[in-house]
Amino acid sequence: MMKKILAIAAMTSVLTTCAISANADEEVAQPGLQEVVEEVDHQTFIEFLIDFDKQQTLLQQQAAEFEAAQLRASKMEIRISALEQYVGKTWYVFSGTTPDGWDCSGLVMWFYSDFGIELKHSVTAQIHSGKNPENPMPGDIVGFKYNGSDVGYHNGIYIGNDMFIHSPRKGTRTKLSSVSDYASEHSVPVYTRVDLGLLK
Repeated sequence: MMKKILAIAAMTSVLTTCAISANADEEVAQPGLQEVVEEVDHQTFIEFLIDFDKQQTLLQQQAAEFEAAQLRASKMEIRISALEQYVGKTWYVFSGTTPDGWDCSGLVMWFYSDFGIELKHSVTAQIHSGKNPENPMPGDIVGFKYNGSDVGYHNGIYIGNDMFIHSPRKGTRTKLSSVSDYASEHSVPVYTRVDLGLLK
């Protein structure tokens, strides 16, 4: 806003100076003022202000997006810390959705419930519950599907550095594993970023 005021002031100063100069020369050359006014491109000035507003709006939008990303990262870090407490402790329980016992998609449901997000108890539904980011971040869902298939067969919570927390299968406890190792040669990982709305 300050830059805009200064720009307007500078342009106003130019116009005033030109007008004074033209008045001083009026007795010598009467058409002087008209020529100066014609030289001042008012349309260009208006376009300058419009462009300035657009640039300011873009900067404000970028700043807001950066702030939102920082807040999301902070919230995710806290939630991941809470989930890590159950690694090696909580058993796999088919259809379970709490730390007392959960399956893979139940674990993901519990993770996002803290943000007021109600995901379906389905791996396939969960991997289609948001956008697929090019660069996964901690807190994103990482799902797995076989090559050529749109149906997911397993998922968990990505925590960064190619690692994720998941509930593998019956007879196992919540585990920390490598995404690459789990995917192996016959399946591909799919990352999903769920929209958390406005965080506070």
